[in-house]
Amino acid sequence: MKTQLFFAACALSAALAQAQGGVKKAADPDQAVPRSEYRSVFVNTPGGVESDRMDWRVANDQVARFKRGHVDILKQEEAEGASSGRSGANPVTAPKPSADASAVRPVAAPAAQPAHRH
Repeated sequence: MKTQLFFAACALSAALAQAQGGVKKAADPDQAVPRSEYRSVFVNTPGGVESDRMDWRVANDQVARFKRGHVDILKQEEAEGASSGRSGANPVTAPKPSADASAVRPVAAPAAQPAHRH
């Protein structure tokens, strides 16, 4: 009985809505559609851990000064830490390359060993 009453109420409310023009026909191409407003989901997301931004070309040029890569960066950080009484370099500014950054020393080849025999 309760389910019959529920379905009757739904049918009655649908009929009243159609009679008042509240239900629009989705298949009608002339129906006016409300304009939706774009809202990005990334507006309130954090931008990262960087406090200031740097031009990528400037950053690449600063890193390119270190010819031997990470070794020169570590040596520079050690030198700055020892001279200023602190450890590590300033993370915002790039450290300067060491004086011997352009001197690349080749690794000596191991001496040839005699063939292994049983």
